[in-house]
Formats: sequence, structure tokens, C-alpha cells
Amino acid sequence: MKKIYLFCFVFLFSLSLSAQDIHWSQFDYAPLNLNAAHTGLFSGDFRVVGNYRSQWFDVPVSYRTISLTFDAHLLPYKLENDVWGAGITFNHDQAGDGQLAALHILASTAYTKRITKHFFIGAGVQLGFNNRRYNLEKLTFNDQFNGDVYDPNLISFDQTKFAGNTNISYFDINTGLNFRYQSSERLWINLGGGVFHLTQPNMSFLGVEGVLLPIRWNIMANASVSISERIDIMPVFIFQRQLEYQEIVYGGSVRYHFNLNPGRETSAELGILHRWDDAIIARIGFAYQNWHVGLSYDINVSGFQTATRSNGGYELSIIHIWSKVPDLGTIKTCPIF
Repeated sequence: MKKIYLFCFVFLFSLSLSAQDIHWSQFDYAPLNLNAAHTGLFSGDFRVVGNYRSQWFDVPVSYRTISLTFDAHLLPYKLENDVWGAGITFNHDQAGDGQLAALHILASTAYTKRITKHFFIGAGVQLGFNNRRYNLEKLTFNDQFNGDVYDPNLISFDQTKFAGNTNISYFDINTGLNFRYQSSERLWINLGGGVFHLTQPNMSFLGVEGVLLPIRWNIMANASVSISERIDIMPVFIFQRQLEYQEIVYGGSVRYHFNLNPGRETSAELGILHRWDDAIIARIGFAYQNWHVGLSYDINVSGFQTATRSNGGYELSIIHIWSKVPDLGTIKTCPIF
């Protein structure tokens, strides 16, 4: 019976690990977590992105995820119409009573090639170091019940087997491809896809063979279409799959520009998305110059809503893009002046 119980414990941990990949409701504002080819895909020289998600706070076992990314353009004044970007991503995710946590440190690079005046193709790769751990002392087991009450002083059979095996580390590889059409700052279309966990590392805390992190892949599209002087429509779509698990999110936002003057650009957006068979996502955003702040809230509509009271999770995203002042020697001057 002890061997059966230990097997079930390992099996449940394996399921938790395979389903713990980070996902965002504001996925279009988490570019490096979505596709390695998005590295450097922005107007400017440097970009910092911060994302925070808290999910199912009405359920005792909550999920919290933090992401911080930085990427920059390399040789921006020598590549002319092409873009070469490099970036780094820090992710931390924690879930459950056992404080199952994941730490990801990912270095990425991508090259976007201009094919025609308005059409670009980009490809990127991500190399990552990952660590996963849990707190054994936070878990309780049935053999710690003495027949009447739970006794924390009783040493569980599983505690003796897992002592010293509460964290694992591994390396990972992700890649991505992206197609972009852009005729102006307010008229563009992105279509791309990413493939994650190409190495399929072993996820067993006990070194058991065959407990692999499965490959995850996605297809994503988003766009900005200017329909008037001050209004843009911004549709988004993503499909992700990992083994039999899948996620489909679709919807869009409307952006209104209060000020279009250079250096004083100010806009706000309001949108709604649907995660298939799971949640309705309401989102708002505000942008001023090179800052963008977005907030979204998931309203759970799945069969889990009885436990969540229809509450899902909220997300906060902050993006800042800036450019350095180029050296005078890198600026092409007109000989007339």
C-alpha cells in the first residue's frame, strides 16, 4: 500500500508539473513569454515589460505569477530596415498548499528581416535555465492522522522518501516564427507561432525516467486597424496546446487617442475577450508617451465557478519603451544643409 500511495503522489505531481506552464490573459502584452521571435519587435531601442497575475483567490489553493522582461535592439543604426534583438526574461510562478514554485531565466535573440516595404519575417530562439521546487513541510498526508486528529509530529512515509528531493533544475529551448505587415504605427498585423520545451526535460523529483515536460506550441495573431482619426480596433487571438490540454482566447479592444501630438501621445483602450469554456476577460489600458499600463479581470464561467464564485484572476501589465539619443556620427545629414 505504501508503494501504491507513493506512486499516486509522484503521478499527481507529474500532472501538476505538465499543466503549470505560465499563461496570460493579456498575452499580447507579454511578448517574450509568447514567442521568441517577438524579441526586439517594437519601435524604440529598449523595452521593459512587467506582468503580474493572481488567479482563483477565492479558492484556498491560489496561483500567483510574476514576469519581468527586458529586450533591446542590437546595432540599430547599422541594420537599416532589419531588426536584431536580444532579451532576458525572469518568471516566477507559485501554486498550491505545497508552494509548488517555478523559476525561469530565459535568454532570447531574434532577427526580423524586411522583405518588402511593409512586410517583415522574424525568427527567434530562447535558451533557459529552470528550477522547480516545493515545500514538503506544507503538505499533509493521511498517515499523519493518529485515528482521531491530525498530528504534525508524526513522520509520514512520503516525507522520508521525498526528503532532500524537493527541487530540480534543467535547461530548456524555445523557438518561434513571426510574420508582420505594417504600413504605419497604427496599422499593422502580426501572425506567428512558438514552440516550447524542445528538449522535453525530465521533471521527476526522484529521477524517475519518462516523467517529461511535454512540448507546448501556440499560434497567435493580433492587429491594430485605424478606422478614424482617433479610433483603432485591436483584435487578438491565440491557440495553445500541450498534450491534451488546450487554450483558445479571442476578442479585441477599442483604442481611443486623446492626443496625437508627438511627445504627448495619450490613449486609452477598452476590450473584452473570451477564453473558450473557461472565462470572460474584461480589460482596460492607458498609454502615455512610451508607457502603457493594462489591467484585466477574468470572470470564471466554467464548471469550476461554484468554487471560485465566478471569480477567475486579475492581471496587471506595465510596458515602457525608450530610445537613446544617437551619436551625431551615426546620423545621415542632408548635404543641402
